[in-house]
Formats: sequence, structure tokens, C-alpha cells
Amino acid sequence: MCDVLFDGYGPHPRTIGLRKDVVDQFATKPRDEWRLLPFSTTQYFLVPNGLLVYQLDHVEVWRVTPLDVGSCRVSTSIFAPTAPTSEKALNYWKRNLDILLDVTGKEDFPLQEQVQANLASGALPEVVYGRIEPALVHLHASINAIVDAPEAR
Repeated sequence: MCDVLFDGYGPHPRTIGLRKDVVDQFATKPRDEWRLLPFSTTQYFLVPNGLLVYQLDHVEVWRVTPLDVGSCRVSTSIFAPTAPTSEKALNYWKRNLDILLDVTGKEDFPLQEQVQANLASGALPEVVYGRIEPALVHLHASINAIVDAPEAR
């Protein structure tokens, strides 16, 4: 059994990450009132180079553009349900984007640079994903299938 919710739509994987308090509603609400969104983040990987992240109050769109064999450019946007109509609302969305960029810039991307350097060293003959990463297994298998397809040559 897997610890994450995952399914594939053709080559495109979807994962749903749940907060642990999702179960609180099970005891307090009838089943037809249970909700997923307030307790989750849903990620749609769009093969070959996109990611759509559905959050409680906004959507993030990530685009990965390969530059060469060992590097890429990543860009992201946050989309709110409505345009900000006040300075307070504008600051709220700016803070959301700043937090997102701060975390990815200080944690995620530096870690991935280390992973890329380790892979480029040739010290590892293969990468084995853990059981909590079925979406990444699906994503990479889909990309490999596209690259290996006769029409791609």
C-alpha cells in the first residue's frame, strides 16, 4: 500500500498530499459533506515539463525549460480566483509568491543541484525511488517512453 494518493492520466501523474487533520471531518460531518480541498494540495504533472498545483485559495503553474543536458530554467506563476482589489489583498498574494520562491530557492533547488551533481558524477548506476514517490516513477517512465518512441527519433 502507498502512503500518497496517486493516479495517472495517460502519461500525466496526479498526486494528492493530505494534511493529517483531514480525518477530523469524518467524525463530525456526514459523508456527503466531507471535503478534500481544505485539507490537501493536488499536483498535476503535465508531461513533459509542466506542473499544475491546486491549493486551497490559488493555483500555481510551474514550467521547466531544458537549457542543456545538465540545467534548466524553472518559472512559476500564482493565479488567484479574482484580481486583488485592495493593497491588503495584493500584499497577501505577493507574500504567497515570496514564500514559495524563498522555500524553493533556499531548499528545493539547492538540494536538486546536489542531486544533479551526484548523478552527473556517474557514481550511481541507477536511481531507485521510494514507495512514496509513485508519481515520479510514472512521470519518468512516461518521459522515457516518449523519448524512446520511434517517432521521436
